[in-house]
Amino acid sequence: MTATRPGCTTPDGTSLDAATTAVLICEAHLQPVITDTSGNPLNLGRTVRLFTPAQKQALVVRDGGCVFPGCDQPASRCDAHHETPWTQGGRTDIDDGALLCRRHHGLMHCDRPWTLLRYDIADLPAHLAEAHRQRATSANLDPTTQVKVFRDPHGKLLLAQNTTDHQGPAPP
Repeated sequence: MTATRPGCTTPDGTSLDAATTAVLICEAHLQPVITDTSGNPLNLGRTVRLFTPAQKQALVVRDGGCVFPGCDQPASRCDAHHETPWTQGGRTDIDDGALLCRRHHGLMHCDRPWTLLRYDIADLPAHLAEAHRQRATSANLDPTTQVKVFRDPHGKLLLAQNTTDHQGPAPP
């Protein structure tokens, strides 16, 4: 495997010399690009609205299927959903995406929408924090401080599912 040298290139792949790179970086607004092992960008910010196939595959590995509580729909029947709506500044990034089946995706966009939120585990009601800890422990994972939860139109909170709830990630 050959290591690539860091540097600056034009959109067509032409390498720029160090002096030109330094001038461009001096006043640049940088957007970090996180890629998968094939070089496909996983974080696209506000540059595009729809998730790419590579991003969806990363969501498949992470989420395993629909993240709605109790849903058993596989990833193949899910859409990539922006946790922060695109119309409200949401980014087309893996961290701002989640897999939802068509039925549950519709709940996020109806007249009385559900919302997908992140809570610090310390801010969760005790029964949800304990359920999250038990789920993480049974999957041999450390409980994270950030937990995804759904809030229904009446304010009730429910833990979002993850890969462990779907018996492991889908095969590539």
